[in-house]
Amino acid sequence: MSLSAETVMYNYKKKIEFFNKNIDLVKKIIKELMDRIKSTDVSGVKENELKILETTLEKIEKDIVDNDLINKVLEMKHVDLESAKRVNNFLQKQMRDISSVKQKALFLEDEVIKEEAVARFTALKEIKNNDLDKIKKEILSKFENNSDKTKINIFFNNNSNELQKIKEKNLKEELTKLLNDHFINVNIIKNNMIDNFNKQIVDDKFIKKELKEEIEIFKNKDFTSKDQLEIETNDLQLKILNKQLDESIRKESIKVIVENIQKRGFIVPPDNIRMIEQNNEKIVRIYAEKSSGEIAQFNVYIDGRFKYEFGGYEGHTHDKDNDAFINDLSMYDISLSTEVKKKYDNPDREMGQSKKYQNQNVIKK
Repeated sequence: MSLSAETVMYNYKKKIEFFNKNIDLVKKIIKELMDRIKSTDVSGVKENELKILETTLEKIEKDIVDNDLINKVLEMKHVDLESAKRVNNFLQKQMRDISSVKQKALFLEDEVIKEEAVARFTALKEIKNNDLDKIKKEILSKFENNSDKTKINIFFNNNSNELQKIKEKNLKEELTKLLNDHFINVNIIKNNMIDNFNKQIVDDKFIKKELKEEIEIFKNKDFTSKDQLEIETNDLQLKILNKQLDESIRKESIKVIVENIQKRGFIVPPDNIRMIEQNNEKIVRIYAEKSSGEIAQFNVYIDGRFKYEFGGYEGHTHDKDNDAFINDLSMYDISLSTEVKKKYDNPDREMGQSKKYQNQNVIKK
């Protein structure tokens, strides 16, 4: 068996676009952290760690550009399965590396917040135990990011009893110790990572649905060490990126389908785009309908392939919408396979009932 070079390159192109988007995102996080540590990273330890992450990202980008295997695939008309497998293995390695760098950057982000808070505690002037609300407000005013403020708020809320017990003469030292202990607590780190995961998938209802159970299992786990937490955090981050990659290809097909079916007068409410399970495979089903009663239904698979059928038409009148739809698709970067099956049924003649004709097709990206 073999795949067309066009199919392999199309999927490769989409994956590289996804990689570049995530690399740019991680670069942005690293740059922001570099700016933030200028006043707190006296030893230069954090700066060195961030530079290592930058270098790793540059290597990933270079490996993608200089990949000889892809250049060979470009010369092929058909790609054997072994070569296609090697391409996928290469891409999966890049994904693992990007995921690892991203997760390390997010861990460093929390450490930077802690060091900024410590520096601001230390810089406070005369403070007393009964000034804790004032201290909290003053510290929070130094942070611009709402996410950072939330994390500092959690520190004060979780440690309110301990803060009240601190002796006034040791207030700054004890505050700093509590803050350090708080941010290295594995449960606090775990909760911060869960927040990060949820932010990454907040706008994608399909990924949220698929990963809901795994994130809940992660949330309910008791981690005995930071090392164990980091291993499982990295695993979950990789799953999120892989899901986002897969869904990015499917989402493009969904977007093209919905836009073009709406041109034909079909209505597609958001609730009519749902993920279902069929034959042990999760597919996205799109259901569209005209005010005159004609319907169109699409099953979109994870790799962007989709099946569709038109119904509610008399005779072969569905051909008008079907042919126009196929013509519209040809304008996009979605290829139609030679495997196009048309099935016309005429049950109303056979059964003497007023049933409609249907048209079924299989479309491949």
